[in-house]
Amino acid sequence: MPRSFQLIPILLALLLNACATKQPPVQRTPLSLTVVSDEADFWQKAADDMRSTVPEYAVTVSQNTGDAPIHNQISTHSKSAVACFGPELHLDAAGIPTQLSPLTCHALDTGSPASSLTAALDAYAANTFSLEALHTADKAAFRAQILARSTPVSPTCYAALPILFDLDPTHDITLEENYLIACARAITPQPGEETAYPANLPVLLQAEAALLSIQNQFIAANFRSISADASREGRIYGRSIEAYTEFLSKKTLQAEITALDALRQSDEAGLINLSYHNAMLLGLIATTSETMSGDRLEAIIRATAPHKSLPAAVIDYRHWIQIHLCQLAVITPETTAQLAASCMPMLKLSTDDPDGFENALMLVEHGFYNTTEGPRIAREVLDWLQSVPADAQIRQIRHEFGQRLCTHPDLDAETRDILRSF
Repeated sequence: MPRSFQLIPILLALLLNACATKQPPVQRTPLSLTVVSDEADFWQKAADDMRSTVPEYAVTVSQNTGDAPIHNQISTHSKSAVACFGPELHLDAAGIPTQLSPLTCHALDTGSPASSLTAALDAYAANTFSLEALHTADKAAFRAQILARSTPVSPTCYAALPILFDLDPTHDITLEENYLIACARAITPQPGEETAYPANLPVLLQAEAALLSIQNQFIAANFRSISADASREGRIYGRSIEAYTEFLSKKTLQAEITALDALRQSDEAGLINLSYHNAMLLGLIATTSETMSGDRLEAIIRATAPHKSLPAAVIDYRHWIQIHLCQLAVITPETTAQLAASCMPMLKLSTDDPDGFENALMLVEHGFYNTTEGPRIAREVLDWLQSVPADAQIRQIRHEFGQRLCTHPDLDAETRDILRSF
């Protein structure tokens, strides 16, 4: 064989190696996740091995002690495993969503756990996309784009729910219901089609659509479907539909108890959009009940209080529900000091308007006279009263309020001195 032909394999190898060195490296940014797994020790070692070569990725794996959640978990089956990360909203300093990392599931190789875990996290990071268009462009077009890019192997529309509608609390409910149904159809696998994603995602979306529907047959059909879902999310969605059907059946007190439990569970599970519906239902229950008592109203107001980690729009919506219910509390006979304290969002907003401020002080005063045990004005309410801005009319209203209440014989000395100082 001529020497020139003998050199061809060597030249090809050198060429391929040169091409490989020119490929851009993966651009990684710091990423920290906590996940659960039935094989926590195994995957924690893999995460530690990964971090020794990829310091940007920090993964903490805890032992799964109950139902594995859809989000942030690694499931292991024999020699195969699947990691599901997210979804995650990335917020700016003001709490406005700027990016979304949708739910990303990726197969893992138990034979090379560290490298396959790195590949799964690379895929999760690569899925992140900007939400700039949501704030600057037509929201309908943005929703259409999200639906168009959603498939059984990339269910983006499932993860995008919290930001597509919660940014606008006055949105069309029918529009949201139709979106949920369209998303469920888009991510439902065809017969024989395999996907790493949980098979019950479409069922959860249909259940969420049922929470907005007034069609009894649709609600009943989805209640039956979700009742067969034994996952943690399935049970929470089922609990939410149970509360909704009780409300529609005018079983108001039972619906209230069920909805409080559903909201607690959806908050704990990080199901933001489901919590949105549960909080909305509790608001409806409180405002339509003919027998709402002070202690029940306080429990609902406190349950709807938002967590600080939520997007700003969701926090604003939960505060809006609280403010609306606190306006109801002003005319509730059993208002107490603790009920007034649960209304801090309303109290803080009231100082922008003299009429609103007088209304807020009426709530505090009702609580003052209805409270027989403990402080007649809660500490946080006193702190708020002391921080009233220097508007002359507002301060005059506060002065009159303090003079009326400071002579009450059951006041402690500190509260009396503060009221007199107004």
